[in-house]
Amino acid sequence: MITATSGEAVNVLSVLLLDDFVAYNNPVTGQVVTVAIRRDSDAKWWNWVTAAWDTVATYLALTANNKQALTDNTDGTYSIVWNQATADASAEREYTMMYSVSGGVYQGMASEQWRFRDPAASGLDAQATRDSMKLAATAGAPAYGSLDALVIAASGNGDTLLTVTVTDGTNPIPAHAVTVWDSTGAVKRAGPLATSTLGVVTFALADATAYRVLPRTTNQYSGGAATVTLDGATAATCAMTAAAIPAPTSPDNYVLFGYERKVERDAPFGAGGVTVTIRAIDSTGRTDPTANAQRSPVGEELPTDVNGMWSIEVAKTLGDCRIHITKAYVDAAGSIVTERQKARLSAAAANPQSQIAWADLSPTLE
Repeated sequence: MITATSGEAVNVLSVLLLDDFVAYNNPVTGQVVTVAIRRDSDAKWWNWVTAAWDTVATYLALTANNKQALTDNTDGTYSIVWNQATADASAEREYTMMYSVSGGVYQGMASEQWRFRDPAASGLDAQATRDSMKLAATAGAPAYGSLDALVIAASGNGDTLLTVTVTDGTNPIPAHAVTVWDSTGAVKRAGPLATSTLGVVTFALADATAYRVLPRTTNQYSGGAATVTLDGATAATCAMTAAAIPAPTSPDNYVLFGYERKVERDAPFGAGGVTVTIRAIDSTGRTDPTANAQRSPVGEELPTDVNGMWSIEVAKTLGDCRIHITKAYVDAAGSIVTERQKARLSAAAANPQSQIAWADLSPTLE
């Protein structure tokens, strides 16, 4: 639940849209995101046109006047300012904000609760109120399922703030997952949490303790890990390296690429961690009548780079033929593991730069 001061004129409602399946689609922009506001005390809904509270039985019965489009900030976030002082006469109330994307590729709903309180009217300050409820760390362990228990699970359970800024070396990286481990990298202490539009995320950790801060390696960024020892409120910067997917050298080719990660800690395999070879292609893709040619795989080895990415150019005339590949890597015991996979090439999976992710072809084991 988000706590705000009743009577404040500026209350920013914000949503972050993320594509968890195809990372290079982020930030997700150009969507129509709406918000509907329900006053919990009487189950009435805010009418954005008449500036009044409507009696509506359910969310499905709401009209267009009860749903307001948010502003696309072009960084994956969508927001709008709601004036609670005008809408509800600065009353101390609780509201449920219902966000929705109802059309297009990205569809779904999310909600959050806001509590508006007048600090001057309360007999206890914020910390005293938390202590009296036995929710704060200073008053013992939080109750299972309480708000504090849920927040602590992600942001940490210490009393010292660590503010992390994630950049590409120059500019902040928004909506990027960050996890905090102990100094050895063996025990997770907090996270993952996503950075804000300014590339910032904050954790609550133990003072005078060393931590390993790891921003997630993606198909866009790698590196940036930092070791930090807290000394009171501490700030740290994780400067990541942008990972570039190779562009095809010819407009007649696709770049077929893939990122290889380990199940353990979701870590990338890194340079040479996995070697990929094209073992075979179906006969439908071998013959190119236009070029009077036939194509045959020669088993060229494609090692992963430092970001765990491999890539190879293939002719677009392969059409929708099935490609068979072999992946080889060394497991923790030092043994060589070989996997055989197959997937059907698809022009529909290509991005505007004629790059196709192997994972987008729904590969299966042979």
